[in-house]
Amino acid sequence: MARRSGKGKDKDMDEAIQGLKNKLSEYIRVLKLARKPDKEEFWQVSKIVAIGILLVGSLGFITYLAMDDLPQYFAKQNYAEIQAEFLTGFEPDEANQTLQLQITNQDSTHSTGELNLKVEPINCELVGNETQTIPSLEPGESQVIEIELTDIGPQPNVNAYIWGDEIWQHNTEGTALERNPYEHGPR
Repeated sequence: MARRSGKGKDKDMDEAIQGLKNKLSEYIRVLKLARKPDKEEFWQVSKIVAIGILLVGSLGFITYLAMDDLPQYFAKQNYAEIQAEFLTGFEPDEANQTLQLQITNQDSTHSTGELNLKVEPINCELVGNETQTIPSLEPGESQVIEIELTDIGPQPNVNAYIWGDEIWQHNTEGTALERNPYEHGPR
């Protein structure tokens, strides 16, 4: 390998500096030739910039929708939506009780398909199976499920879990029977 002498490096540096000076001189010359835009040109440029900002903002909003809301909207098109609530509560001083859970298909076009119900008793014993199958509910249809409980202790509760292949979402995940202190007195 041959080494470059110090003079060769200086020559390359001088050429680079001269190239920058030429570009800077050309830029300054263009700036001197440029004139201040009149009002008409200013408004045209302003309109173009405003339209560009609106377009970019719209594209951003559409992208946001496309990434979150739209896929959910289209994904749930072929599914039903259900709601479940307990119609009856615990009666004080009764060791054996039957609770009623109403399951409603809130969708106006789709049936629920076969549903699964899992009942989880707290401070009480369940009579029958913990898990049961519920036949399909048509749009707007409701079904009342009776849950028999025995050996009810202090502050009992029941959690009901409902799921199925043809339901999108529901507000029954962990549906718990609330005890109303005004109905049942102090705890």
